[in-house]
Amino acid sequence: MSRISDAFKNGKAFIPFITAGDPDLETTKKLILEIQENGADIIELGIPFSDPIAEGEVIQEADIRALASGTRTDKIFDMLEALKDDIKVPIVFMTYANVVFKIGSNNFMKKCSEVGVSGVIVPDIPFEERDEFANDCDECGIDYIPLVAPTSHERIREISKKAQGYVYVVSSLGVTGVRQNITTDLDEMTKLVKESTDVPCAIGFGISTVFNYWASVKFVFDVNEEKDSRVNFALFVIFSIVGLGLNELILWVCIEKFALWNMFGKIIATGVVMVFNFVTRKLFLE
Repeated sequence: MSRISDAFKNGKAFIPFITAGDPDLETTKKLILEIQENGADIIELGIPFSDPIAEGEVIQEADIRALASGTRTDKIFDMLEALKDDIKVPIVFMTYANVVFKIGSNNFMKKCSEVGVSGVIVPDIPFEERDEFANDCDECGIDYIPLVAPTSHERIREISKKAQGYVYVVSSLGVTGVRQNITTDLDEMTKLVKESTDVPCAIGFGISTVFNYWASVKFVFDVNEEKDSRVNFALFVIFSIVGLGLNELILWVCIEKFALWNMFGKIIATGVVMVFNFVTRKLFLE
């Protein structure tokens, strides 16, 4: 069992994403350790790239800041080497083909193995060309994690059969970023995955609010666990309502009662809701 598969041993996993080097690598070091300490099961680490075609405005700007601060792939490897003994959860690189090609696929995967990276996601390599990197991943013990999108349709089964680590289920069309609602039939997508593989599903793209989070969790629970789906759905509804209400209440108190700056209020509210999510997850969902 790979480290990534082991992270799903309880049937679910929380996988946050950050861009390496935003605003600098020293901050990234601290973020990795704090995220790990606060309940992350896996951490996706984005390698900044000048043409991140799968990313929306938020991550594009993070990439620009990281590159402007001097972040380069070799420096990210050096940072992970320095942290290797302190990182207890799997690290997964989210990157682009040119970043890997510049170093050389085999050299890139060997370096990943040396610094403790457990998997890679390369969104601009289609399934039919996966062997460009997948063979080197196999040689170096790195999971090559595929993506399936709402447009993949019948290809979902084919892609899933060769999946390693987890199947990255793209929640909606377009690039990463904030969405008010996710209207994709995630239930159908995850069912197609599980008909073809025992590898877990992880839902990404647009998971930015409490509602988005619990909505995606509901589908992962139904697919990755054997528990009664009616119980999962009930928990999903309850925690969604409570979490949203808590977020709005704290934001209102911060702005209306204490006259705090709107963005500062949002930061406080988000922090409290993250704690709420963590506590409910530990108490009720494990």
